[in-house]
Amino acid sequence: MKIFTRSLFSVLLTLPFALQAQLTADAGNDKTLCSGADNYIAVQLGSSPTASGGTGPYTYTWETRFFYQMGNFTITQYASDFLNDTTSANPVVVWGTFNNTPLNFKLTITDANNQTAVDSTLVSFSSWVFTNDFWEFHILQGDSIYLNSGAGAFSNYPPFDYLWRPSHGITDSVHETFWAAPDTSVIYNVTITDAMGCRIDEMARYHVYVSPVSVEAPSTENTIRVFPIPARQELNFRLNQQKATKFMVQIYDLTGKQIMNSDFHSLNFSIDVGRLQPGIYTYRLSGNGAVLMSEKFEIQ
Repeated sequence: MKIFTRSLFSVLLTLPFALQAQLTADAGNDKTLCSGADNYIAVQLGSSPTASGGTGPYTYTWETRFFYQMGNFTITQYASDFLNDTTSANPVVVWGTFNNTPLNFKLTITDANNQTAVDSTLVSFSSWVFTNDFWEFHILQGDSIYLNSGAGAFSNYPPFDYLWRPSHGITDSVHETFWAAPDTSVIYNVTITDAMGCRIDEMARYHVYVSPVSVEAPSTENTIRVFPIPARQELNFRLNQQKATKFMVQIYDLTGKQIMNSDFHSLNFSIDVGRLQPGIYTYRLSGNGAVLMSEKFEIQ
């Protein structure tokens, strides 16, 4: 009976430990820090929960080592150089490696009974580089242009996906280079996504100025004189034997934006351009709704 009593007491004594779940560490999934990207999200390590089983309270220790050469010296960095707290269940990565080398963070959890559990997670660093170029082109309405100067940004994780907006006039909006034939002046922006899902949104890359097409007078008998060019204060129009009874003059700047619009009922008239800034403009002369002439001119 004594033997039985001791055995029962021993079983009862060890039962809580037998029923107690094993201590487990979960450092979380591998992640990427999108440095310089528009979808930057602070990388938080660990899971929810990071520790389970065992007996609380828990202590957490995050570790890593990163070596790099500076001249004749080897520099060593530790978890405290990259995390905001190396003893938190869910620390945040606040800094990346200077050469974008991925870091493996080791997590050690110790419970109240001095049991330990270990796990690790890999953090990669996607860093974007920008060329900061902004290209301008001038074409006539109806023409096309091959835009092949590149998207202007790249990261250390190719390949890249491209999305150009607006898409009108573009032959292929998902490649780095493309043909464009816009009807009006436009700025093409690009969204670039790298292989790690880090993204640059709506980066302005190309400004294509579209000028109206020059249209000559419908016949040699109906001559049109526009002077003086360059103009200073006035731009004079002299029309000979035109059948139209109403004329309209529209002035555009180099972006294709209309800045003046005047109607006339005479074959001889002038428009005041003295208030416009010096530069290159385009006039469009219409008679009874039909375009008679469209030319560039200079204001000094």
